[in-house]
Amino acid sequence: MGLISLTIGYYTVYDEHAIDEEVKSLMKKLEIIESERDDLLEENAKLKVTIDTLGISYEGRKVDESNKSSIQSSEFEKEDGKKKMTKAMQMEIDNLRSSFQSKTEIEETLNGVEKTLIEREKEIEQLQEKISLMNIQQLKETSITLKKDQSTQSIDPPKGLVYVAIRDWEARNSTQLSFKRGEKLEIKEEDTDGWWLARSLDTDEEGRVNINHFKKDEESELSTSESLELFHYAMTEN
Repeated sequence: MGLISLTIGYYTVYDEHAIDEEVKSLMKKLEIIESERDDLLEENAKLKVTIDTLGISYEGRKVDESNKSSIQSSEFEKEDGKKKMTKAMQMEIDNLRSSFQSKTEIEETLNGVEKTLIEREKEIEQLQEKISLMNIQQLKETSITLKKDQSTQSIDPPKGLVYVAIRDWEARNSTQLSFKRGEKLEIKEEDTDGWWLARSLDTDEEGRVNINHFKKDEESELSTSESLELFHYAMTEN
């Protein structure tokens, strides 16, 4: 008998070809048993005819008691053999039924395993699709970041005073400059009307801005006390 099943992890794989061969072998055994049963029934019928014939031949005679005992013993032995054979045939039939039932259970198990594999394949495809989308999104974000870094690097550093916007502003004409809160601007030219010429350090665009919307960038310049301390330190060293 070949290998019918193989268990790997949580799954058991069945060899349908080996199962079919086993079923064919059991069917052949069943045919042989049925043939032997028919032969026994035929032999039993012949035996009954013989017994009936013997009864007619000895009718009117005094049959010897030893012959009667011998005939009865032979009948008992044949009857016992018949019962044993019938019991053996019944066991074989039960085994065949059990084998057929096992095959049905195996087929159901195989169908269940196949469905599980299909579901797992679908889950894997969905995960791969999600991973692909995530990779694409990451590439887009990386590209945007690189573009921002490149654009920032191409902007000239400030040479004048730097102010920080304290609110958003949308330009109302072509001479004005739009900006967002927190955006830093370099002051290019001061004017008495409060509208100064400035350059955005984020976009490198220039335009007029209202100075009331800005405050000095403390990070870009030293305070007066710090300047005095540095001057005093430089003079002392010299």
